[in-house]
Amino acid sequence: ENIEVQIETVLNEAEEALAHISNDKINSKVESTLPLKNKYQKLFIVLSLLSFALFAFLMGVYIKVNVLYPSGLDVYGHLYKADFLYKQICSGNIFPLYSPDWYNGIQPFRYWAPLPYYLLAGLEGLVGGDIMEGYLLFIYISTFIAACGWLLFGIKKNHILLSSIIGILWAILPNIIFINYCEGNYPRMVINMLIPYLFYFVWSFVNEHKIRQLLGVIFVTTLITFCHAMMAAMMGVSVGILLVVYCIINKKFLYPAINLIGMILSYAI
Repeated sequence: ENIEVQIETVLNEAEEALAHISNDKINSKVESTLPLKNKYQKLFIVLSLLSFALFAFLMGVYIKVNVLYPSGLDVYGHLYKADFLYKQICSGNIFPLYSPDWYNGIQPFRYWAPLPYYLLAGLEGLVGGDIMEGYLLFIYISTFIAACGWLLFGIKKNHILLSSIIGILWAILPNIIFINYCEGNYPRMVINMLIPYLFYFVWSFVNEHKIRQLLGVIFVTTLITFCHAMMAAMMGVSVGILLVVYCIINKKFLYPAINLIGMILSYAI
């Protein structure tokens, strides 16, 4: 009986030793592959950014060569406001309230939030005061920035290729093309550039509960409100529907509610 006990003890010790050795090998293998994985991930991120830049450039060249810009029912009105703002800033008036040039005089920013026009006026200044070239530069930049927003999802979930494809497809969705080149609604073009970031921060906060992600939700929602108040309200409704579905599926209510409160506070700002 003592011999059997000793044999069982030896076998248990041997099993524990083998398990410890195998765990050490697995851990060392994982640790050795982490730098390689991080290296390839960084490479894929760089390649994605380069592909976004190339796609934005080719899209801009195609639009310019075929004279597809500016186009849309409202585009010239928006370009006028940005050009008017640029000229007023150059003369020292950073927030003009009245323009005598249109109809019998108008308040150019009474019904439209001014943030998109400051952006376009800045781009006009970068290209030497040509509003058409500034608008074309905006098409380049907005295509690239929107794609980078979808890339954030890929970095977080380790699906960089899929997120890169979505980022490129975002620029040629039928609704995006309609807004950009049929309506010519410039403030909504700016909002379309920000939408990927809004959903990234919303989704990250309800899953990871970090305060900086909530601040990201508030910041992006505030930017959207400064672009178009009605569209900001519609985005709030869309996010609300998404979070209601999330609550029903996951049985989690606290952080989605905090997220909606943060968005409401951004409207108050």
